Amino acid sequence: MKRRTPLIFLLLFSILFVISCASGQETVQNPEPVRVSEPAKAPEPPKAEPAAPNPAPVVKNDAPPAAPPKDPRPSALIFDGAQRHRVVWGDTLSSLAKKYYGPRNGYYFPIIMLASAGVVSNPDVIIPGTILTIPDLNKNLADPQARSKIKSYLKDTAQLYERKRDTKTRNQLIQLSNSL
Repeated sequence: MKRRTPLIFLLLFSILFVISCASGQETVQNPEPVRVSEPAKAPEPPKAEPAAPNPAPVVKNDAPPAAPPKDPRPSALIFDGAQRHRVVWGDTLSSLAKKYYGPRNGYYFPIIMLASAGVVSNPDVIIPGTILTIPDLNKNLADPQARSKIKSYLKDTAQLYERKRDTKTRNQLIQLSNSL
């Protein structure tokens, strides 16, 4: 196949050259028309006749029915009174925690992460345009189950910052968790 390819190109080039030269001459003795044959078309496959519909096979499924999809937000938090925030350029989770929870509460940012599960995977990266859920801090701290979940999540987030070697954030999160 490799040896035939250059020959085919050479043949086509020669034919095109002859055509272009012939069109430039005014008089030609015994003109013979140059015929370029078109490549043979592949035969069309025979059209299949529509098959008679087969009855659907009966499959016995002993598996239990699939569970409905879970809400990605943790059920331990209270979302009554939660606010929505569309992230803009320059927002950080700690700046949002300060904005919604007070200027001295920037380390409560894991609560926003927890409430926005599935939206925020890295506390240091939030994408502009993303909509975050900001739960009511006071309602969640007043509820023992929500408070316990927050305390646990603060410790988990502290471990993340320990792996990142950010000891200041780690220590603040542990101190906040211990105070709950």
